[in-house]
Amino acid sequence: MKNLKMLSRNQLRTVNGGLAQPTGDYKCCWKGTTNCSTTVHHEHGTGGDLGCVKGAVLTPA
Repeated sequence: MKNLKMLSRNQLRTVNGGLAQPTGDYKCCWKGTTNCSTTVHHEHGTGGDLGCVKGAVLTPA
């Protein structure tokens, strides 16, 4: 783990790549609640995918 780059909070708010979701703003919300994460911007393309942790649902912001 010697080549890791520290990312700022602002860098974590943009996600590049993805197969299923179109470009836009997304957030992860716990199933059945209004408890959601901070919104991130997703730049659609190839080489990645946007998702949430188990128990949360990816939702357009």
